[in-house]
Amino acid sequence: MPSLVGSEMCIRDRNIINNNDFRITTESIIIKGIGLVLSFVLNIILVKNLGHEDYGRYIYFFSLINFFSMVSIFGMDKTILRYLSRYYISKDFANLNSVLKKTVTFVLFSSLLISFLILFTIILFYKYFSIQFSLIMISILFIPIKSLSDIYTTAIRAIGKIRLHLLINVIIKPLSLIIIITFLTNLINANLGSFDIFIYMAIINTLIIIFFIFNINKTLSKIKFELKNKKITKTIEVSFYLFFIQTISLFNTNIDNISLNYFTDLTQVSFFAVATKLSLLVGFSLNAMNVYLAPTISNLFFTNNFIELQNKLSFVARINLVFIFISTLAITIFGEFFLRLFGETMVEAYIVSLILSFGSIFHLCCGSVTYILIMTKFEKIAAAIFATSTFFNIFLNLMLIPLYGIV
Repeated sequence: MPSLVGSEMCIRDRNIINNNDFRITTESIIIKGIGLVLSFVLNIILVKNLGHEDYGRYIYFFSLINFFSMVSIFGMDKTILRYLSRYYISKDFANLNSVLKKTVTFVLFSSLLISFLILFTIILFYKYFSIQFSLIMISILFIPIKSLSDIYTTAIRAIGKIRLHLLINVIIKPLSLIIIITFLTNLINANLGSFDIFIYMAIINTLIIIFFIFNINKTLSKIKFELKNKKITKTIEVSFYLFFIQTISLFNTNIDNISLNYFTDLTQVSFFAVATKLSLLVGFSLNAMNVYLAPTISNLFFTNNFIELQNKLSFVARINLVFIFISTLAITIFGEFFLRLFGETMVEAYIVSLILSFGSIFHLCCGSVTYILIMTKFEKIAAAIFATSTFFNIFLNLMLIPLYGIV
């Protein structure tokens, strides 16, 4: 009889876990779905207001901003996601507060240093640059802003405020930019360029940083007594492997745009960027679930709760498989219709969007393998996999783009 009672309790607990997982997953997918639509609308507005060439310039500079921001962060966002989530779940608020402050200081210093070095280089060799100086300046200014925004976004995720993170970054951020652009272009007939877009993005990100700081401080103030007598352990060292993984990941994401700009022109960069946006539909469900899954993997792994971890990963894998099939079918049938929203000429990118969509299926079917490796102390294996993929990516870019262009 006791064994039956124990079995019933286990089944009940598992149902509760699954119901909670279903609620969080559904919430993440809905918010991410709305965000995907807003991102799609935003890029349609950008293409129509900037034109193909200036939109390509915007994508190119945004890729560079992402790269230098990643160098400034030095993998600390992934590192603190692992540690802060552990500190928060174990109520070790002393270390949580200490690590966050030191990370922010490090990232602020490194991003300002990198921005200064870029500015110094630009001034020294300015005569060799044909791009307007104002666009370069706002891009340099945007590097520390984006770097700090990424760190505070990670902190918000680590302390369990997944919904807040999603609402701000996935919905409010693109929606704010859509409202600003629509207001300026339709009501006062402003002629916007990529420089103006970066200014508005910098302002929005700055406001988000301020809001996140206020929210984190408010959360920590509730448990301030924990910080008085708690001994602070040594600050975590920067994980070289996480930095390497993030560098390679971002490099793989942006090398295509940079290579296309070098071998072809900015119009082709625009076509590829739009095709990439459309192909992201295939993996949006996994991205949505990874938002809450990443800190959960760390918590369950370091508390040796492997059965619950396996249940969660299996649950995510099943949902992901269904969405991959539905989204791939949608792109195949309605892809040309979506691309026409950007302009009639964008239909040329349909074949590219199909190639990118079907090419990403194998990777997506592997599930959250990257986060599993990173959050469970197997970052060396992940680094080796990313390094191998980068080698093939560079080789194929150099060999095929000069011959076949965007296709």
